[in-house]
Amino acid sequence: MRHNMMMDELLQCPSNDEKKAPSTFRGNGQKCFTGRRSTALFLQPSPSPLPQRYDTITNTWETVSPLPKPVHSAAATVCGGKIYVFGGVNEAGRSAGVLQSYIPQTNAWSFIESPMIDNKYAPAVSLNGFIFILGGAYARATTIYDPDKGNIKAGPNMNHSRQFCSAVVLDGKIYATGGIVSSEGPALGNMETFDPCTNMWTLLQSLPCPLFRHGCVVIKKYIQSG
Repeated sequence: MRHNMMMDELLQCPSNDEKKAPSTFRGNGQKCFTGRRSTALFLQPSPSPLPQRYDTITNTWETVSPLPKPVHSAAATVCGGKIYVFGGVNEAGRSAGVLQSYIPQTNAWSFIESPMIDNKYAPAVSLNGFIFILGGAYARATTIYDPDKGNIKAGPNMNHSRQFCSAVVLDGKIYATGGIVSSEGPALGNMETFDPCTNMWTLLQSLPCPLFRHGCVVIKKYIQSG
């Protein structure tokens, strides 16, 4: 089964010993690297409550606590040492209006349901202590979640509807790349950036080719997509 490429991003995830290490998400597998011991959390590509955790030190997999609400094609990111899974598609094949969060240290999930969470096939990124869910379901929407206050609000719309897009954070800005605008297409060959200082999205120069269902990563100040 083909995995939906949600994101492939370098973030920061604080560990128990207050050291920091990169956190990466790719496809339906969510990886959270914390401290000296790195672990990767993988969510099944079909609706399944049974995520698996990979320990890069011992080179072993184990099943962890099940998601309260089984989903696939959700948006996921790390913020404040927790893994957050937004929306997606539930077992009935409908949009799952649910936010689920996972604490690696206690191997425990919690969740809240909200009509504000209505994304699928969309990426999520963390910036300045906030989580941004971008596009999905052929939408221009930006949804912003504040983990500290538990608030969800709508942010400024992107310039294009983007489903199956990808996103990264670089130099304090969010970059959304590619995606498709409708079920008939077309695939987008551009990207746009969000500046939290101006609260605006700006279209940037074209990509080398149209992209969707792709990964995106920052390497040495360069954005790589494919």
